Amino acid sequence: MPKYKVTEPSFIHGRLIEAGTVITFDGVPGFNLEPMDAAAKKAKEDAGKAASVDVNTPDYVHQMVKSVDNPKQIFSDEKTESGDDSSADH
Repeated sequence: MPKYKVTEPSFIHGRLIEAGTVITFDGVPGFNLEPMDAAAKKAKEDAGKAASVDVNTPDYVHQMVKSVDNPKQIFSDEKTESGDDSSADH
């Protein structure tokens, strides 16, 4: 099973894992898991290739935090409830 070093406190499999802990993990590795063996490196590469957004970078998390503070930043083409484009002049 792939082996990773946890890079920051993370909630994995129902437990809080401290940074620096080495774990085995068979799920999709995120940015918080540093590969420690060949199997982990391959899993991390495969996850990055399969994703439409590369979740293996801290930039991804920062962008998600920004979207919570300002949802229009990411969803600028958002429609109103009536289906009208909220940016269109009427």
